[in-house]
Amino acid sequence: MICCSVDNRLCEVLRKQRTCDGSTCIAAVVLNNSIFVANAGDSRAVLGMRDGSTRAMSWDQTCDRQDEAQRVQAAGGQVRRTGGVARVNGELVPSRAFGDPEYKEGTRPHPVVATPEIAVLNMSASPPQFAILACDGLWDVCTNEQSVALVQRYLERGWDANKIARGLVEFALREGSTDNVTAMVLLFPGGSSSIKKVPSRASAAPMPRR
Repeated sequence: MICCSVDNRLCEVLRKQRTCDGSTCIAAVVLNNSIFVANAGDSRAVLGMRDGSTRAMSWDQTCDRQDEAQRVQAAGGQVRRTGGVARVNGELVPSRAFGDPEYKEGTRPHPVVATPEIAVLNMSASPPQFAILACDGLWDVCTNEQSVALVQRYLERGWDANKIARGLVEFALREGSTDNVTAMVLLFPGGSSSIKKVPSRASAAPMPRR
């Protein structure tokens, strides 16, 4: 898979630099009236549907999930709680990520992997109004439903995608988020696969995610 080859190359570079950086990834692609979401880590994608409901398109990959905890342990890792949070070897929160080469030494399977989970939605059958893609700094202080309600409120004010994304970041900071806060908003017209506005990105100053 492409993601594995990219991760292998990234880990090679990081080992040469003697650093252990890593990153989660959330990606969305619209193709033939369907939206495909790939997630590796604890970033998240949420859809606001045209009927006003909320639709999750990713599920955080952490050791708080039983299936992820079991996968980590089966690969020789340990799951320990530090600061009230289940972590890989008591350190790393996301159980899937790009980089983090110290968790990918030796033969496979490794406790941390870059293999994404993929969700697909037929937008003709279930038309979304908008999509929110954001890293954990937003979700630490905001539920899926709250994020959709916020975007709906901003749309009523006539805000465009860029301003809405910035509004989500500012909301997270006001709520006391201390992790990375990056958000992207996609607006869809009438539930079709065409994107109404170019997706925009707003972010706060990056902070260590561990």
